[in-house]
Amino acid sequence: MIRIKTILLFAVLAAQAFSYTDTIKTYFDNGQIESAIPYYNDLREGLAQFYYPGGTLKKEVTYYAGRIEGAVRIYSEAGKLTEMFVIENGRRNGPTDYFDTAGVYIESVIFQDGAQVYKNALEDVFNQKSDPGITDITKKIEDTKPAEEKPDSWNPVHDTKPVPPVVTKKQVPLEDDPAYYTTVDSAAVPRDGMEEFYSRIVYPKNALDEDIQGTVKIKVFVDKKGIVTNTELIEGIGYGCDEIALMTVKYTRFTPAILAGVPVNSQLVFDVVFSIP
Repeated sequence: MIRIKTILLFAVLAAQAFSYTDTIKTYFDNGQIESAIPYYNDLREGLAQFYYPGGTLKKEVTYYAGRIEGAVRIYSEAGKLTEMFVIENGRRNGPTDYFDTAGVYIESVIFQDGAQVYKNALEDVFNQKSDPGITDITKKIEDTKPAEEKPDSWNPVHDTKPVPPVVTKKQVPLEDDPAYYTTVDSAAVPRDGMEEFYSRIVYPKNALDEDIQGTVKIKVFVDKKGIVTNTELIEGIGYGCDEIALMTVKYTRFTPAILAGVPVNSQLVFDVVFSIP
């Protein structure tokens, strides 16, 4: 009788241990990993990854309480990003971004509650001819070049000595500069506002259970089209909050930074605050 109770107790403890957090991995017949799916309380929870038989990443999906909720990324067998979007309440919402075979951004299609409402919205913004900050960029740069200064003693009538030309540093058009600026006139910000940004933050259940609150600090690299090209965790709080913050920022479209009236690549430190109501 004592032995039976011991076995039952062990079984209960084993079940409870699994009901917290675990990652289940499956494999193809060739031994390559097929999927890695995190579970919490027997439900899919967190970032799940699926792979091609060759071993390259096929898809990344964010789960919450067993359902897809949040960022989704789809990759080609060559490992290049082909599509990314966000699922909210079981439907696509916001921009769906498409990339070519080299992983270069092509276009965006805007969805609302699963239905397409607009195409190439971002490109239209940057192609507006009436925008004084974007049109005729070359002319603006030419107009801002410093005038050649002549020495005070130089007299064009009486002085026959040849005067060497003033050498000025060649300016690189801002729109062609690959650098990521830290000092700009107007910093990059989430295009749809902070309220929309936080509406996509999924508070990890284990963080809620442990009453974890705080700020996750992320260095974000945003290109001149407002696309996040890279993120770096500066300061985290753990319990799954760091991963959620990083993924949400990666899938956020920004209004790009402005320097001298021109959209430019930029980097900034972005705070994601986790606060329990």
